[in-house]
Amino acid sequence: MRKRILVSILLLMISFFVFYSIASFITFDLNPENWDFGMRAFTAMFGTVVGIFIIAIYLANNNDL
Repeated sequence: MRKRILVSILLLMISFFVFYSIASFITFDLNPENWDFGMRAFTAMFGTVVGIFIIAIYLANNNDL
């Protein structure tokens, strides 16, 4: 039961990071004056690294593979 809760939380976090990445790029395209390129690149790299880390945790805890 505890593992199912952990997997559910990890899947929720992965989906939030996907939606956050999409929303941040749409927001940049709508109003690029509030974003500089360095901050956009940092946000994209941070989201990618954290997303990959969360996916790795999910795969390490999933016994269905």
